[in-house]
Amino acid sequence: MVRRIFQMTMDGMGVHSICGILAGEKIERPSNYRASNSNKPRKDYDDNEPYTWGTATIGVILKNPEYCGHTVNFRSYSTNFKSKKRKKNAPENWLVFPNTHEAIVSQEDFDTVQKLRETPRRIDTLGEANPLTGLLWCKDCGEKLYNHRKAHGEKPNHKPTDVYCCKTYKLSNSKFNTKCSPHHISTEAVRDIILTAIRTTAGYVRDYEQEFVKILRESSAIRQGETAKTYQKQIAKNERRLAEIDRIYKSLYEDKALNKIDEDMFNQLSGGYQQEKVDIRAKTEAMQAELDEFNNDSEKADKFVEIVRRYTNFEELTTPMLNSFIEKVIVYEGEWSEGNTGVGGKPRGRRTQQVDVYLKYIGSFEVPETRTPEQIETDRIAEEKLEANRTYHRLKMRQWAERKRAADVPEAAAVVDKETAEPDPAA
Repeated sequence: MVRRIFQMTMDGMGVHSICGILAGEKIERPSNYRASNSNKPRKDYDDNEPYTWGTATIGVILKNPEYCGHTVNFRSYSTNFKSKKRKKNAPENWLVFPNTHEAIVSQEDFDTVQKLRETPRRIDTLGEANPLTGLLWCKDCGEKLYNHRKAHGEKPNHKPTDVYCCKTYKLSNSKFNTKCSPHHISTEAVRDIILTAIRTTAGYVRDYEQEFVKILRESSAIRQGETAKTYQKQIAKNERRLAEIDRIYKSLYEDKALNKIDEDMFNQLSGGYQQEKVDIRAKTEAMQAELDEFNNDSEKADKFVEIVRRYTNFEELTTPMLNSFIEKVIVYEGEWSEGNTGVGGKPRGRRTQQVDVYLKYIGSFEVPETRTPEQIETDRIAEEKLEANRTYHRLKMRQWAERKRAADVPEAAAVVDKETAEPDPAA
């Protein structure tokens, strides 16, 4: 049941929906299960409602690291040994012993669920939450993209609005102090881009698994070579500085003991050196952690390959697939091929927009070219024909709009009627 609760969360369900499903299937809640199998039921146990799950119960289950095979101590503490009241301890003060017993859920699934629960996914007017919420980020300001969905009328030609927009732009624009830019992109376009990235990368991994692992290792070696020497020199320099601070502190203590400096001077000087030691150690640990990260790239490649093997069908982007593969998506501002040359300075031409998809464990992976030269040339010609067709239809639409405007201005109608459309290049 614990595995199922984690899986339903990865499928995009909220705790309230999970409670409803479990209650509908008459699954015993934990307190009732404990009362049925123990002589010490909980104080809040209610025999009249054995299947009424609470959202808090699901929340506790989803953030319990014991299900990953770890033992956690010091979850609570007492302020006085005479007091029986316990206070909750902050998670950073817990003492965790990893891999002490058999795991029920994998560490990867547990981490994915924690990340999903960081971002609320509210049910909107369409009756569902968008699974992309919390994954899309603005390239320029670094904030999340907000989802906007609205159902239009009952006309068959009207589709619901489902787009993403930069949080900074949206909030500042409502206060008439516009910052950043819209970074407007439709959910349908993002889903197509993500599915293409997953399908292409997974296909390459399946066909060229050894080459994929080799590419990641070589990339890691290059990055390691660029930073290792610099970091190692800085770490050695930091160690020398820490030893020097220890000697200075010892000298200050001797001067204080011999009354060469007073208490206030000693506290002032020693305090500054102690803070410097803390800062140096923090920087050294960060650099060492980054160096150690290079050694984990092979393990990351294996984890990504394991995710690919879980799925057999990449024809449709599902919520579990999305949560398993995607780390984040960076959205750039769109660009127009002809700039703001339209009526009233409106953009014209073809709109292009860069979107970077970061996959779990491997980041933004560029799949090597596997097409033959003939296939590349065929795809290039097809793209040129498609773009020529788009350009032709844009021109026809502009001419139609000009004729429509000229219909309201009789003296200009004669001039517009003399215009002729260019031949269709696709023909």
